[in-house]
Amino acid sequence: MEESKETQLNEDQEIKEMSNRNINHKQKGKFRRKHENLKKGRLIVRNLSFKVTEETLTQEFQKYGAIKEINLLKKADGKLVGCAFVQYENYQDSLKAIKELNGKDFMKRKVTVDFAVSKNRYKPGNESNGTNENLSFETTNEDLHKCFKKYGPIKYALVVKDPVSGHSKGTGFVRFLKKESVNMCMQQTGLISLQNFTLDVFPSLPKQKIMSLEVEKKKQDPKDTRHMYLLREGMVIAGSAAAEGVSATDMSKRLRLEQIKSQMLKNLNRFLSRERLTIHNLPENFDDAKLRKTVATRTGLKPIECRVMRENKPSPAHPKGKSKGFGFLSFKKHEDALAVLRKLNNNPDVFSANHRPIVSFSIEDKNVLNIKEKRKERSMLNNPTYQKKLEKLKLKKLEKKKAKSLKDKKNKKLSPVATNDEKEEQGESYSGFAAKPGAFVKLRGTFKLKEQSKIHEKSMQDHNKKAKREKLMTEIRKDKEEKKLNQTKKRKIDSTTHDSLSKMIDKYKSLITGNDDDESTTKKRIKTRGKWFLDST
Repeated sequence: MEESKETQLNEDQEIKEMSNRNINHKQKGKFRRKHENLKKGRLIVRNLSFKVTEETLTQEFQKYGAIKEINLLKKADGKLVGCAFVQYENYQDSLKAIKELNGKDFMKRKVTVDFAVSKNRYKPGNESNGTNENLSFETTNEDLHKCFKKYGPIKYALVVKDPVSGHSKGTGFVRFLKKESVNMCMQQTGLISLQNFTLDVFPSLPKQKIMSLEVEKKKQDPKDTRHMYLLREGMVIAGSAAAEGVSATDMSKRLRLEQIKSQMLKNLNRFLSRERLTIHNLPENFDDAKLRKTVATRTGLKPIECRVMRENKPSPAHPKGKSKGFGFLSFKKHEDALAVLRKLNNNPDVFSANHRPIVSFSIEDKNVLNIKEKRKERSMLNNPTYQKKLEKLKLKKLEKKKAKSLKDKKNKKLSPVATNDEKEEQGESYSGFAAKPGAFVKLRGTFKLKEQSKIHEKSMQDHNKKAKREKLMTEIRKDKEEKKLNQTKKRKIDSTTHDSLSKMIDKYKSLITGNDDDESTTKKRIKTRGKWFLDST
């Protein structure tokens, strides 16, 4: 009996525990839903000043609604990270804050304000692509259309592509037919995912605003002291108009040189010279004088320095040393160097169509140049006549600076927008890319360069196939034309023979019948044959 009572008590306890568990589970579910609803109004604020405090943040963000919590992120040592979380009580207030504060200055820094994504929702994206929130490079227009179709009818969905390579830039545009669907889409920012990529959705700006923002960005951007934008000048990309007719050896050489340049420019002491050029793919018989002459005849500009690099080992065939196949050209002005590059680079008429010159701006080392300058200064200081000239040179420099400053002031007064509207002269179709100052240039990796060579090989094969087809077509046309000519000739010959035959037949007919006009002639021609027995008598 006692055992049965104990078992009943144990069973009752288990039932109570089970019921408590169910109640807790329901309560937890309700609490989770409430927590998720609150989290919708949670914002993340990035790029904050390190002088910011919770009070200054509350003052700024309270303007748009009631704040429940502000969390300023700090390191272990107590220093600020430059990031904070702001929790609004109402979701609509958080939307207002994003519209008003995102991309605007706060304590002399441009702040980015966006919805904070929960850890559970952000995990799948993290596993595949880390913190990348843009479109996948494999996303097509159809994929984008399918993703945003649920928010309303769409006019078009387009993925932005690079005009030269044709690859996706990782951004896109979606135009809805109704404004309500746009608002619906904006409410879901940070929650939309496509191909395991969490997407950032922003309202598109008008063209005028984009132009003004670009101008402001150019003003704020730091100066390119290394002149990296010149790396793009004269670049020949496979599949472009400049790559047409370029031999496979020339293209592989170009890509190899680009790879060497990217390796060299990893050293921050190295920069691209604005006045000095390197010219590769030179013929073996070219020397300094010959190179200077070709540059002068082809471009009409004379270089200050013209040097063909040679090996240190002289031989009977090459007493000065064998040519290394490249040289240097330096000019007084950057404009002259640029004009020479655009006229000579990839020009099929300079050497030959399959052996074209590869011209680019040369890479210089700051340390080497500083050593050269110091050496020059020492030699000049040791020279007694130079010290007297120094004072005169200094005075001349000051006068030039003053004159320049006056000219600049006058030009600004006359044409304040002239600098923005000036357009750089484009080179020939074969000269490759035309670089612009201030443009961001990313060094291409080995994988992309290999891809370029493959693309060029394919385009070369296609070009050769087209040329073969054209040859065959021309041959076929020639054969057809020849056949036609032969047929016409035969017809003419047949007609002449037919006429002569008809004449002969007519003559014979007239002779037999005796109906010819000239009877005397017929009588003369036809001799009356006498009878044999009469002739004997």
